[in-house]
Amino acid sequence: MRKDVDLRFTLSDEPDRALSVLDLLNGKVLLPRKSQADIEALKHLAASGNAQAQYELAKALTAGTPPAQNNREAVKWLKKSAEKGHAQSEHLLGILIARGQGIRPNPEKAAALFRRAATLGYAPAQYDLARALLWGFGARVDAREALTWFRLAAAQGHVLSQKESAESYKTGRGCQVDLRQATLYLKKAVLGGWTQGCAELANLYMRPDNPAQNESEAVRWTAEAARNGDAASQYRLALFYASGRLVDTSGSLALSWAVRSANGNFIPAYLLCARLMQNQKRPITALALLICAERCAQNAKDLQAQTECTLRRKEIELTLAARQIKQAENIATTTTDLMQIIRTHQDETIETENASL
Repeated sequence: MRKDVDLRFTLSDEPDRALSVLDLLNGKVLLPRKSQADIEALKHLAASGNAQAQYELAKALTAGTPPAQNNREAVKWLKKSAEKGHAQSEHLLGILIARGQGIRPNPEKAAALFRRAATLGYAPAQYDLARALLWGFGARVDAREALTWFRLAAAQGHVLSQKESAESYKTGRGCQVDLRQATLYLKKAVLGGWTQGCAELANLYMRPDNPAQNESEAVRWTAEAARNGDAASQYRLALFYASGRLVDTSGSLALSWAVRSANGNFIPAYLLCARLMQNQKRPITALALLICAERCAQNAKDLQAQTECTLRRKEIELTLAARQIKQAENIATTTTDLMQIIRTHQDETIETENASL
C-alpha cells in the first residue's frame, strides 16, 4: 500500500453488519440506500448552495456505482460544502483524501481537515484526528493529544472513542495507567453497543490490581460475552458453574457452556468436558472427548495443548479395558458433535461397572 494512503480511515464508523438485538434495543435502524429519485432531488437542492444537501449527496455518491466517477463528483460537492465550514463535509473530504478515493492522497491535508471538523465539535472527526495522531498520519505522533480528542468524542457518546480511551488508560498510551478509568470508558462503550468488548470488560473487573475490581460485574460481563459467542468466556462461565461460584440449579449448565466453548475449538473446554464426564463416572465418554480434543489441537498445530490432551488420555486409558478404549475411539471417529457424544452414551456407567466385575 502507498505510504500516503491509509484505508483504516473508513467512510462509516459503523461496521457493515446486520443489527444485533442490543442495536435494536438502542433504537438503531438500517437505513435503505437512496433511490435515484432521492439523489436527483439532492442534486437540485445541492445546486442551490445547501451545504447539508451537498454533504448528503456526496455521502450517497460514495456508496454508489460506478465508484470512481461518483467519488470524483462527491469530492466536488464536499469541497463546496467544506468551504462553508460544514464539519461533516470536512471530515468526509478528509477521509476521501486519506484513502485516495476520487482525489490525490495527501496525509497532511486529510489530517488538517480532520482537525478543522474536530474543532467544530464533530465526534467522528475527533476520533479520526486522534487516530491520525496515534499513527503519525499527516501529523507527528502525539499519543497525549490523541487521548484528548478520544475523550472529547467519547463525552459525546462516540462508542469507538470510548473504546480507544479505555485502551489508552489500560496500557498507559499517552497517560498514566488508570484501570479505574479504563473500566469506566470500556463499560460505556459496551453499553453503547460495542459488544465485542464484553470479555475484555470482564477481564478488567477480575484484575486484582484494578481499584474497580468487582466479581459480580466480572460474572455479569463474562455471561454476556458467552451469550455473544466468545469461546473463552463460555469456558470461563462453565468454570464458574463447575466451581460453585455460580449456582447451577439444573445441574447441567457447566457442561452446557463447556460444550459450546469446545464447539468453538477452545481446547481447554474439551478438557473440562472430559473432567466433568469423569466426575459422573463416565470414563469412556471422557476418553472420546479427549481423543477429539487431541485431534483439534493437532489440526491447530498447538503442541502444548496436544501434549496435555495426550497425557490426560493416557491417564484414563490406564483405568479402562482394551474393549472400552476401542469403544471410545469408535465414538470419537463416528461423530464430532460433542453433545451427541455425551447424550448417546449415558448408560456407560452401568457398562463400566459390569466390565469391572
